[in-house]
This record gives sequence, structure tokens and C-alpha cells, in this order.
Amino acid sequence: MADLPAPAASPNPALRTRIIAPAEADAWARTAAQGWLTEAPELVDFMRELGRISVNSAGVTAFVAQVDGQAIATASLYLHAGVALLAGASTVPAGRRQGAQCTTPQKLDSLAGRAN
Repeated sequence: MADLPAPAASPNPALRTRIIAPAEADAWARTAAQGWLTEAPELVDFMRELGRISVNSAGVTAFVAQVDGQAIATASLYLHAGVALLAGASTVPAGRRQGAQCTTPQKLDSLAGRAN
């Protein structure tokens, strides 16, 4: 398997990605769902409920990308029996093109590598 190139640096130096606290699960689910507004607005409610279930599932680590404290993107990592599933990658329309989905995989990859 070939190595993937390193993600490009974020074009926004204010962008921060971190693991969420359990109390942030609903906010994470709302942010993840908002990423569907322009592509499939009819799925927003479904995605919010799916997000709530996913983020509270055993083995899931949820991440949020923020700019100046405002959540703009989400992602999650599910680990089980040495297998990692990257999911929940979503960026709110106003937060796109700031590099959130470039920095999040670095965090997920780092966490997945430590779990093996």
C-alpha cells in the first residue's frame, strides 16, 4: 500500500481541531448535521439524530474543528478489534475552504495509530 501525501497546511491559522467532551455531544451532532444543509436539506434532522447516536457509541472518539471558538466541522473515529472507521466528516457551509477536513485526518490518523 502506498503512503498518502501529507495533508496541506490549513489556509486558516485560527483553525483548531480537538476531541470533544461528552457534554458536547449534542452540539457536535448539530454541527455535523448542518454540513448537509446545501447538499440534502431533507436529511438534516436524520443526520442530527444519527450523529447523536454515533457520538455516544462505545469506541467512538469525536472531533470538532473550530475557528475562533466557533464549530465549523466534525469528524469521528471508531476503533474496534484493530480496525478504524473514519466517519462523520462534515463541514458547515460557511466554514468550508478553511482546511478543517485537512487537519482533522491528521488527528484521526494519530489516534488510530496509537490504538494499534
